[in-house]
Amino acid sequence: MNYNIKTELLIRKKLETITPYNIEFNQNYKDKFGYDLKCYKHIETSDQVGYKKKFMCYIEVEYGKTWIEKEIPKNWEISFLQRKIKKFNYNTKSYENELKENGHRTIYLKTNTELTNCYFNKIDFIFRNGKNSCRNKQGRSNSFLVLPRSQVSFGWETFSNYILNYCNI
Repeated sequence: MNYNIKTELLIRKKLETITPYNIEFNQNYKDKFGYDLKCYKHIETSDQVGYKKKFMCYIEVEYGKTWIEKEIPKNWEISFLQRKIKKFNYNTKSYENELKENGHRTIYLKTNTELTNCYFNKIDFIFRNGKNSCRNKQGRSNSFLVLPRSQVSFGWETFSNYILNYCNI
């Protein structure tokens, strides 16, 4: 797997343009195997500093390399990489039926290549409701969890509203 910081930074910039000034997204550099972004809310205070920074959630980003058009083709599954959701047991080389650390505080966001569309849901929801899929012939079997389209949300505006509600703005 090749890590592409440029793509992650482009998605972060996109998130910054669709949310208010007091929502901040930072790269999660310190945790190599953790989630991609941290979301903070800046809250005004009456002290000398004038605000405090409160952690709100993690965001796991996936860039859909084959998803080029704005709309997702009707025959495609709505998929999420298991390695971003479940703990991996390196001894047995298999995914455990256990949520990764902080999964209950994480939103999984998948975008198309042009950053004109996205879909998302909370990782703990995907963990509980996703079904195994072997659709990727190049990767491990059961590399993905899939959800019906009715169980994910679509679009950048919808994501922005979701973050604002999540952060109680």
